[in-house]
Amino acid sequence: MSGRNGGTGPTGEAAAVAGITDRELMRLLHEELPAQRRQEIEAAVARRPEIAARLARLATVWEGLELPPAAPPPAGYAARVAARAAALAAGEPALAWRWAPVWVRASAALVLAAGIALGALVTSRVETPAGAAGQDGSSLAGPTLAETWAETFSEARVAEDAAGGSR
Repeated sequence: MSGRNGGTGPTGEAAAVAGITDRELMRLLHEELPAQRRQEIEAAVARRPEIAARLARLATVWEGLELPPAAPPPAGYAARVAARAAALAAGEPALAWRWAPVWVRASAALVLAAGIALGALVTSRVETPAGAAGQDGSSLAGPTLAETWAETFSEARVAEDAAGGSR
């Protein structure tokens, strides 16, 4: 059975016998030990090859945790960033439609048109129950929204034609 700070096995036993734990070996690697304890552990590492092997293994594992060097930016990255910064400084909105691919713009237009058509269809199909009446006794059945819009636009057209304007 292997313990966290030096269980059984050749290197664990050597560290346990010498009173040196893995934590202390890691602190030695990080130079976090007081001077006296550091000297004691360094002397034990020099005397016992098992402890030296354990220290070397811990050092290898620790160094393997280092991040790889940063990758260089892709070609043209600086120019794209500068162009975008200039566009933002010129007052262009951050999320302009012109940055969206054509298929995204076409899809948005299609969804908008479908929503308008569905809304017109739903409002034109609303039926009032037979015999329903308002509080004043008048019938609730009236023109649909589509009929109201058509009437409004035709009245505006008639008024425009009468004023002598044309489209």
